[in-house]
Amino acid sequence: MKDVIVFLGMPGSGKSTQAGFLSVNKKYTKFVTGDIIRNTLKKKTKLAKTIKKIVDVGDLIPFEVSADLLFTEIKEHKSKKILIDGFPRQIEQAYILDYFLYAKEYNLRAVLYIDISKKESYKRLLQRKRKDDTKKVIKERINVFRKEITPVLERYKQKGLLVEINGEQTIEEVYSEIIKKLKM
Repeated sequence: MKDVIVFLGMPGSGKSTQAGFLSVNKKYTKFVTGDIIRNTLKKKTKLAKTIKKIVDVGDLIPFEVSADLLFTEIKEHKSKKILIDGFPRQIEQAYILDYFLYAKEYNLRAVLYIDISKKESYKRLLQRKRKDDTKKVIKERINVFRKEITPVLERYKQKGLLVEINGEQTIEEVYSEIIKKLKM
């Protein structure tokens, strides 16, 4: 059976950092939807051109497209230990992910949620100093994330798969809590 762990968390929660540590230390293959989309955009394909048009006008890429790209990558790698960073973020994505994992005989071991407060998320995002991280944009991203992620977290909590991690600790303490709660 192939093992899957999903990493979710508020913007600025450190989920990608922690997924990276687990990937390296426990030999998991990490899949990041944003990276997959950026790599697709570099290609000269019809799909890349379509995605570029969507991104250029500031719209979100339809979740069916990002899911298809993610699942294609996973199938091509044939890894037995997988980390998915930042997906699913919406309940529809959760349904699609669950179906994909079931159909391909993957075991969803856990959905890790690195939890930080809105205030902490806001503070961390301001410190990153990215040009698109204005105060208004940050507040909106946090609010949208909270609204969309809540039903996803409820779904995996009901299935007994949600593992909540206190993200307001040191990087080392967060990683230690992940290892302890996953019994690795």
